[in-house]
Amino acid sequence: MKEILTDFQFTKNRKISDEFKRPFLNEDWYWEALSISGLKLLEDLYKHDALQTNIAKAYMRQVILSRDLLGKVGLIIGRSTKTHDAKDIKQQLENVFEITFKGQLKSAFDIFKNYEEYKIYMKFRQPILSNLRTIYLENQSARLQNNE
Repeated sequence: MKEILTDFQFTKNRKISDEFKRPFLNEDWYWEALSISGLKLLEDLYKHDALQTNIAKAYMRQVILSRDLLGKVGLIIGRSTKTHDAKDIKQQLENVFEITFKGQLKSAFDIFKNYEEYKIYMKFRQPILSNLRTIYLENQSARLQNNE
């Protein structure tokens, strides 16, 4: 993804390709982009019925349904507060819905704690995170060496 977005041949504009290079140097942005990319991959697998486990299927179904419902509620909030000076109320409603949906999602995933698949993931979670961090740091190091 990074190579495509920062490739002048793809963007056809040096300014745009340079603009895409900066965020990849920011570690917080990198991890957020990695999370979003992973989620998009899971969504595509779900839509093509390519997920293998019930936990993965249930997780993605919950995420997609929650996002859809949150989007619809957001439209209602936007329409109902549009003609009124209700910025505070709008923000409070958005906060309540965000907290509610995150809590609902967490509760749904607590159900999976007794599944063998989840236990295996938890067993290997730290090594997975460690390997991802190592890959990131190696890429950063190589990038800095190439820029010097």
